[in-house]
Amino acid sequence: MVWRLYPDALDFFYQENPDVITLPYAEHYNRFITWHLGWPTDMALYLNQYHFNCHFITVNDQILQKKWLQEYACNKNMSSEQAIVLEQMNYYKPEILWLSALFDYFGNFVQELKQYTKKIITWIGSPFVDYTDTTGLDILLTENPLTLINQHNDFNNVIVTSPGFDPSIITHLKNVKKQYLISFIGSITPAHKERLNLLTFLLEHNITIQLFSRIEHELTISTSTRLLWLTKNLIKHPIATLPTTFKTIQSIYQKQQIIAQLSTIKKLSLQPVFGLTMYKTLAASYATINPHIDCAQGYGNNMRMIEAAGSGTCLITNAANNGSLIPNKECITYQNKNELLAIIQNLAEQPALLTTIGHNAQQKILNYHTIADMYASIASVFI
Repeated sequence: MVWRLYPDALDFFYQENPDVITLPYAEHYNRFITWHLGWPTDMALYLNQYHFNCHFITVNDQILQKKWLQEYACNKNMSSEQAIVLEQMNYYKPEILWLSALFDYFGNFVQELKQYTKKIITWIGSPFVDYTDTTGLDILLTENPLTLINQHNDFNNVIVTSPGFDPSIITHLKNVKKQYLISFIGSITPAHKERLNLLTFLLEHNITIQLFSRIEHELTISTSTRLLWLTKNLIKHPIATLPTTFKTIQSIYQKQQIIAQLSTIKKLSLQPVFGLTMYKTLAASYATINPHIDCAQGYGNNMRMIEAAGSGTCLITNAANNGSLIPNKECITYQNKNELLAIIQNLAEQPALLTTIGHNAQQKILNYHTIADMYASIASVFI
């Protein structure tokens, strides 16, 4: 399995496990893989324990990758991410290569990888892009049936499934006490505009949410640069520039709104949490709110749903196709921000109800959405 994790997640792992720096590769790797940084690492553990020899490669973990080079590679002076991955493929020669949504690998580099393996499968959770180069990719796995909907015929098979939960995580949550009425644990990026709008709206209405936010926002061109360009072009070509002027001003206004909203979130947000610390934070919450990514298009069968419910936390999320969780019994859903505000205001005095819903959701996950269940749904790809 070849994956790229959030840099924040890697930083958090090393912050929580500083001693791994001095460990040899195998011990370092084992600590990393058992720290539950998401269903992919849990799946790698499950495959290795019950089915196949499986190795999990985190392409952007420079510390771990450099250790691998020093201990296993013939050429120990490589520096580029893709060169190291090629060396690892040559070393392991896997029968099956499972890639995450490494769009920068797709195309020519996938073709290079193909020489070392019989089959390449890829996990692309949501329809992040409308099109990508699928050359050399054999199977698409996703949680959203709309992912690359116009390219499904490019693959030998497309399987829509749910991420799985590792039941062993619960052993780490037994002594966790409830601390937060409502938490938010997740990303806020340009792909989460609705999420940002919703959280800002709730905060403006004095709803207390414990935020653990991974914030990612980059303006490709500064506002001053855009305005300077507009001024020069308006002087030279006043009529021809008007349509562009309107769109640019509109874009600047929207980005300024986003910057103001982000400023509010940043002031109130604590450090983002990952791995076992994230699961403990979920377990310490009566409820956690998770508005879906903008591109989900009505499908909410995602990783955070599984993580929150598996931790015994009441999930509050968009009214959508939320897998098998039943609204008002195993989760709470809303249609719009005003309905959500009313729901939260009503729930503030009902922690026992949230506990009951969280327990019901956990039982559903343990019965139908474990890592073993996920494997069973995709077992055909390993034949």
